[in-house]
Amino acid sequence: MIQYTWIIHSLTKETVSKVDDVIVSITWEKIGVDTEDYRKGSVKLNTIFTDEQLKTNNFIPFENLKKRDVINWIKSIGGA
Repeated sequence: MIQYTWIIHSLTKETVSKVDDVIVSITWEKIGVDTEDYRKGSVKLNTIFTDEQLKTNNFIPFENLKKRDVINWIKSIGGA
């Protein structure tokens, strides 16, 4: 069985369509550890959102953003 850990290294914010603090890119890492033989692997990437991906009705203000929200965004666009 592989156990995964997510690390969010950085978030880049910009003003988009007159909305402040919109996350436009995320630098993240996903680490997997095999719980039987303790082998470890990881991937570290930067996900940049397209203009189309930024157009959503599910905007979350930066101050209300949770780690699980960011991870779900990455997963939703096939980042991991």
